[in-house]
Amino acid sequence: MAVPKSIKIAREAGYHTDRIGKYGDGNQFLGFVTATVPTPLPKNWQTYKRWYAVLHTFDKKRKPLNTEAYFAGIGRRVAARF
Repeated sequence: MAVPKSIKIAREAGYHTDRIGKYGDGNQFLGFVTATVPTPLPKNWQTYKRWYAVLHTFDKKRKPLNTEAYFAGIGRRVAARF
């Protein structure tokens, strides 16, 4: 079985795919915020949590254009600065 050139992903409300959208002249994006934690987890692991905002962009034909990751800070909660 050959590997497909692209895989269609349906946008589903309330799921990770609800972060898919369009911008500009039909280009697409997928954006999300995620965090990493150290392993093994120390007792105060929340203070080491590292937050990132990630943005993937695609052209009209779903060809990847760019991926950007923004380090937002460390801790339980980080104020949005972007």
